Amino acid sequence: MVVFELIDNRDSWNKEIQKYNNYNPYQQYEWGEYKKKLGWKVASIKANDNGKIAYLQITYKKKFNVFLGWCIGSIAGDVTSFHKDNLIDFINKTFNTKYVLIKSNFTNILEFEESISLYSSKWTKASKKISVDYTIYVDLKNSYEDLLANCSNNFRKNVKRGYSKNLDIEVKTLGEYNEEEISQLFLRFKEIKDVPLPNLDEIKKIKENLSKSIVIATSKIDNEIVGLRAFLYLGHKALDFWATTDSIGRNNYTSYVLLFELFKKAKELGITEYDMTGIDPLNNQSVYSFKNGLRAKKVEKLGEWELSNSKLLSFLINKIYL
Repeated sequence: MVVFELIDNRDSWNKEIQKYNNYNPYQQYEWGEYKKKLGWKVASIKANDNGKIAYLQITYKKKFNVFLGWCIGSIAGDVTSFHKDNLIDFINKTFNTKYVLIKSNFTNILEFEESISLYSSKWTKASKKISVDYTIYVDLKNSYEDLLANCSNNFRKNVKRGYSKNLDIEVKTLGEYNEEEISQLFLRFKEIKDVPLPNLDEIKKIKENLSKSIVIATSKIDNEIVGLRAFLYLGHKALDFWATTDSIGRNNYTSYVLLFELFKKAKELGITEYDMTGIDPLNNQSVYSFKNGLRAKKVEKLGEWELSNSKLLSFLINKIYL
C-alpha cells in the first residue's frame, strides 16, 4: 500500500530529496515558493510504497473539478512509488477533483531501468513536447586544468582571450546583487537579441526565495556590465540558469570567461555535476556550438512524460492549449 504525504517543511524537504541521486535543483522547496508568487499552487508530495520512498513536487492550478499539474525537476527516489492510479486517486481525494492531467520534464539522465519503471507505473511519453531531450553534463570532479584541457582548441583559445580582455569580474549570489541593476541589464540585452529573460517583478520574486541558491558571474568593461551568467544549485548539483552578453561582451569572449568562473565557484561549493540545460543542434546551432566546445558528456534526458485519467483533457491541453 502506498502512503502519500504532503510536506510543508523546507529544511526537511531539501534534506530528504538529496539522499537520492536522481534529484534536481529545481525540486528544492524554494523554487516551489517562487512559483507560488507567480500564481501557482504547489504540492510537495512524499510517497512511501512499503519502504520505497520517493518525492515529487508539482505546481498546479485547479478549476472546478479539474487538476492541471506540472512536475518540477524530477522524481527523487523510486519512481514506481508514484504509480499513475495511486497518485491520481490521492490527488482527487486530497484536492476534491475528478479529472487530472500532470505533465513533466524529467531532467535527470535517461536510464533504461528508470524509463521502464515509468512505463510500468502507467506514465506515458508526452504527446506534445515543449523542450529538447538532450543536454551536456560537465563533471566538476575534474580539475580546472583538466576541464580546460578537455575543451576544443578554439574554446580554449577563447577562454584565454577572454581572461586577457575581461579584467573586472565579480561572482556573487543573487542576494548580493541589486535586482534593478540586473533588470536593466536584461532589458538592454533583449534590445540586442530577443531572448527569454525575466522582468524586474520576476527577478524580485526569484530573489525573495532563491537569493542564496543562484550564483551570478558578471564582467564589466569600461565600468559597464557586458555579460552575465548564473547557475541554480542544490547540494552537489547545479544547472545553467541565466546567460547573456551584449555585442561588446561577444567581441571580448566574455561568455567563455564567465562560464569558467562559475565552474571555479561551483567547485568551491562542492558541486560535482553541472547541467548545461539543453542543447538543440537543429534549431539553436550557435548555443549548441558554444556548449559543445566544452567536449563534455552529451546525454539524453529522461524527458517529457504525462499521466491523466481523461483522454479529452489530455487532448485539449496538448493539442489546443500548448
